[in-house]
Amino acid sequence: MIEPGAARLLAEWCGLGAQVLSRFAAEAPGDQPAVPVLWPAHFDAGMTATAISYGASPGDDHVADPYLYVGPHDGLPPGDPAFWNAPFGAVRIFGQAGTVAEAAALSGDGRERVLAHATTTATGRTS
Repeated sequence: MIEPGAARLLAEWCGLGAQVLSRFAAEAPGDQPAVPVLWPAHFDAGMTATAISYGASPGDDHVADPYLYVGPHDGLPPGDPAFWNAPFGAVRIFGQAGTVAEAAALSGDGRERVLAHATTTATGRTS
């Protein structure tokens, strides 16, 4: 039997994820964002742009609650473990980023951190 409250929460979470991904893709067209997809293996809405994954998961073995994520393909940059709080990147659970603006801020912050690290690595400069 399907629990109506759980189904509603899942639908709202997927809707939030779709809105965030669409907004982020529109704000960073130079990153050549892929079309957001619903990944069948994990049932998360996600996309890739500039070798960074973004998405909204209903929860899984890593994090039980619904969560948003941002994660670089080339491994986590050094730095703030409070931000990079998962083995694959940064996550914020439902309630920590429950609006489109809060979720887009996570995506943007993660993007800036990854690109800043890539620039530092490529130039050898730390500032």
